[in-house]
Amino acid sequence: GIILLHPETSIDGEQEYFMSKICAAADFIENLIVIYPCSDPGYGGIVQAIEDIEGERGVLVFKNIPSPTFLGLMSIADVLIGNSSCAIIEAPYFNLAAVNIGSRQQGRLQCGNCINVPSNCRSQNLEVAIHQAIGDTNNFDGMSTYDMHYGDGNTGKRIIEDLKRIDLKRIKK
Repeated sequence: GIILLHPETSIDGEQEYFMSKICAAADFIENLIVIYPCSDPGYGGIVQAIEDIEGERGVLVFKNIPSPTFLGLMSIADVLIGNSSCAIIEAPYFNLAAVNIGSRQQGRLQCGNCINVPSNCRSQNLEVAIHQAIGDTNNFDGMSTYDMHYGDGNTGKRIIEDLKRIDLKRIKK
């Protein structure tokens, strides 16, 4: 699983608490990639919590991961946990379920791969959501029914075809 939790601007000083809940709930995930948050106000508590779990069994921590490597990780991960926009934009293209915590992505169009939990949820509720996301229960069928709201993966091909049709001689005049 991948954990990517950014600060919530509406919540101050509770990020370390959220991170500890995530790590406690995700204890049953065999391999866990934890990525540092963005530097929005409040990131210090998350960084401290990450440093506290670094070195634990099956936990690998990275300050940054290059995009191609991150996309590769998403393609093999069981679940994405946190509140990053990649859960609603990129993850659906990898059929990756996500547990979205809190309100950071509230109001954004989601493709059905997300299980949303409030930032003040109990660890047990978070654990249930993670179990649903990784398919340990039959209560989440979002992965089989979602629509791709952020494109179909063929935008580049369509742009190239459109560019081929442009009459450059006519543009130069």
